[in-house]
Amino acid sequence: MVSTALLRELQTVLGRAKFEAYVAPSERSQFIMALTREATLVTVTVELQVVRDPKDNIILELAVSGAATAIISGDADLLALHVYDSIPIQTPAEFLRRAQP
Repeated sequence: MVSTALLRELQTVLGRAKFEAYVAPSERSQFIMALTREATLVTVTVELQVVRDPKDNIILELAVSGAATAIISGDADLLALHVYDSIPIQTPAEFLRRAQP
């Protein structure tokens, strides 16, 4: 799931010059278009001020508004919460470990 705020932030981040050494601008644009097409667009219905970085708050807003079952992140501020509004916050490795049968 995505929100318009998250798509804007992702587009801003992927537009940074540091990514040019790894991924061509056209591939980054294709990724954003594919994500927009394939992901469920959620209308954010809450405004939260939980963590210091407003960009991290948009993740929490999306998760709460979209009734997420988990937040997968490498962000230290989000991970420090462990759980928000009954939604577990895990690293990708933790998520994969728990998803294994």
